[in-house]
Amino acid sequence: MKKLSMLAAVAIAFGIVVEASAQQIEIGKNTKIERSEVPIRILKSLENEFPETSNFQDQTWYLHYMEGKGSVTAKVYKVVIENSELDFTAYYKPDGGFEKANEIKKHAQLPEAVEATIHSQYSNWKVVDRNEIISVGRFNRDRFEIQLEKGNLERLIVVSPDGKVIRDRHS
Repeated sequence: MKKLSMLAAVAIAFGIVVEASAQQIEIGKNTKIERSEVPIRILKSLENEFPETSNFQDQTWYLHYMEGKGSVTAKVYKVVIENSELDFTAYYKPDGGFEKANEIKKHAQLPEAVEATIHSQYSNWKVVDRNEIISVGRFNRDRFEIQLEKGNLERLIVVSPDGKVIRDRHS
């Protein structure tokens, strides 16, 4: 009877350990880590790719697990910077290689072509907010997301730097 109880206890403990390990490598999940746990090659890569981010002390680092080839999971390092000026996310491979990044510059200065589009196509609307969204990696894109209001109506437009309206959503 003691052997059976001991065997059951070991099985339960093993199940808890396996479950805890499985939770740590859940695909699509972020596991927060300290900056000191990030390999130097990744920190240097971030500094080389995005030198302006090294001035921000509000960096949050994560280990992020993505689905790899077949059933293998690929681990990447993810840095997030969020403050009143910027929302920035970048992904790096364990060897320090750059994967992709998304940067949102809040309250951005709009290029003349974008201003001209707003003036000509949305002259009766008031600009409430404007953000520049820059994606680097698989897709390199620069675009401006502009929130407009007219009375009780709101709309969100996305405009390319050359002034072309990409998307226009009413709410």
